[in-house]
Amino acid sequence: MEKGLNPVIVGDDFLTNYLGFKLANSGFLPIILNQKENIEKDFKIILTDAFIEAFIGKEKLDSITIKKIQKFKIVFGKKELNVKLSKPVCVIDENKLSNIYQKMAEEKGAKYYFGNEIKKYVVADKVYGKTNEIKFSTDLLIINKNEAVESLNIMQAICEFNEERDFVTFFFDKDLTEIPYAWIIPLNNNKVCVGYFAEKIDEEKFNEFLNYFDIAPLKKYSFTVPIEKPSILVKNRVMYVGESGGFYNPITGNSIINSLKSSEIVLSAIKKAYSEEEFSSEFLRENYEIPVKEEILLNTLLQYKTRNILTIASNNDYEAICDVLKSVLEKKNQKLFEIKNYEFMIQELIHTAMLNKKLKLRFLLKNLRI
Repeated sequence: MEKGLNPVIVGDDFLTNYLGFKLANSGFLPIILNQKENIEKDFKIILTDAFIEAFIGKEKLDSITIKKIQKFKIVFGKKELNVKLSKPVCVIDENKLSNIYQKMAEEKGAKYYFGNEIKKYVVADKVYGKTNEIKFSTDLLIINKNEAVESLNIMQAICEFNEERDFVTFFFDKDLTEIPYAWIIPLNNNKVCVGYFAEKIDEEKFNEFLNYFDIAPLKKYSFTVPIEKPSILVKNRVMYVGESGGFYNPITGNSIINSLKSSEIVLSAIKKAYSEEEFSSEFLRENYEIPVKEEILLNTLLQYKTRNILTIASNNDYEAICDVLKSVLEKKNQKLFEIKNYEFMIQELIHTAMLNKKLKLRFLLKNLRI
């Protein structure tokens, strides 16, 4: 491949490094503009499952697994529901997984420019751009970072708890947080990860939240996640993936499952574009945008709708949802609700509840638009 025309990836998360490794392993030597100099400075706890294992391998996943969890408690206002998954999920630090792929990508020849933020680019016969440090040209620009996408903040802390926990707790309680959805995720050695969604970083409110559980933070972290779907996925010689492609789950803030599902489509489109030397928006739309919308973003739209329900609902609505779900379990003579995949658990639960005609009518009468 002609020097200087290698694919350029803009981003600093797991998908960036995963794509970097897969491209480098296939003979493409991507240039990666990475804003963070050391991703290990952050701490991003997520839950994964057997789906992730199929992609990255059991050995690699086991090396970064903090704990395995199968039981969940979901608090709806003043009521709660106990849930059990058909398979356990792994509690991991996503950034450690990302760091593994960063090192593998570098070993295969991917070139990283750390601390580089893209400032400007123009599309002509190639893509010409510059960061705060370098200039570059490429046949194809892959953007995994888009500040224009509306985002929410996640405020999170690692805390010491008074006992070892073996279940995850999710909270949908507007008396507890302004934006519904908070969590306590157990780690090892009596430690837990506690966090919630917030419109803005507010240390005082976060401390009040922690005080509610009578726990003191050992470390605090914050990061942003997109909560709206993007308007475009391709332009001439430009692909929007990951965060800028809308692959985040807007309910949980987790991106890893949608990112992995999309990665095969992204990689196939990139390889085909270079093979046929065709980088037009029409070509990228046919080989990337349409397939990814059909296979991933249609389900993500349902997640956005679920997010809207959870945002608009009141505590009385949450409790009504909980009652409906408990009724469903009783009718099916199930003690626990079996769901294969954590990432879609809340979505499936809310969808099950909204199938109840009385509950659905209640939302419609409140002029809910989703």
